[in-house]
Amino acid sequence: MTRRHAALLSLLVCLPLQPAIAQTAKPAPAPAVTAPTPAAPASTAPAASGRSGVAGDHNVLLSDRIPPEQQLQLQAGDDQFAARYIADLSPEHRGVVIVLHDSGQHRSWPHTVAALLDELPLHGWSTLALELPPPQSNTLLTGSEAGIEKRAQARIDAALAKLVELNGGAQPTVVIGFGSGAWRAADLARRLAEGNGAKLPEPIRALVLVDPRNQLPAATADLPKLLPTTALPTFDIVQNSAALTLADREARRRAVLHQKERIYQQLLLPPLNATGNDEQTVLIKRIRSWMQRYVPPEEKKKSPAK
Repeated sequence: MTRRHAALLSLLVCLPLQPAIAQTAKPAPAPAVTAPTPAAPASTAPAASGRSGVAGDHNVLLSDRIPPEQQLQLQAGDDQFAARYIADLSPEHRGVVIVLHDSGQHRSWPHTVAALLDELPLHGWSTLALELPPPQSNTLLTGSEAGIEKRAQARIDAALAKLVELNGGAQPTVVIGFGSGAWRAADLARRLAEGNGAKLPEPIRALVLVDPRNQLPAATADLPKLLPTTALPTFDIVQNSAALTLADREARRRAVLHQKERIYQQLLLPPLNATGNDEQTVLIKRIRSWMQRYVPPEEKKKSPAK
């Protein structure tokens, strides 16, 4: 074999190996890019509850919204509770008002309790609203003891005593109650009439009941039975035209029919809408004008002649 033939044979032997070498030398595919995992969001603290009867977060929220000078911490035995007080801001003092909120509300409930607290001090009334425990059902009572209503009574008595202290003595007093607070207002008047309640030198002069509930679960008597025991001037306001509500209203009216000399007035108003502005104004004006008419200011004692 010549040198030329040997070189050609060597070239032929190497040719089939080139594709394999090229395939082996093919670059490896780039690794798949994995999308970065998003960071977990920072945990958010749960919103504080605004329901009545929740003593912790509920009162913290209110404390942030109510001016410090209007906040009171009162004591009824071992039970500490919050209240909101605004002193009379007018030139002529007429008396004091205690406001009892409805179940599921609080001492500064918008459109009702808060509206009264803001308006009445401009017209001669020192006004206090207190935090009340929500009524419980009979299933939670032990024996014959209605424990939740005893707590409510003790708080109301302590608030009345505080009003006497803040105003330098007893003043003509009006109790305004919403819903379940209306029942408690009438029950307070009954207890005072029977001498079983806060010892006030000056008795309660009038009751204002707004959308009153005739019955509380733990109550032994309904509102139509309580009203005749009070014999107080009473303004009964209803903002709900439902058939059952109107039937309850009629039951209250019939309960005091025999009290010929008693001042008892009922009024049907349209319910509060979402904003409550127009209806709220009507409600507050009606309450204020009724109080001005039927709860005259205390007569000033004349100085003895020298």
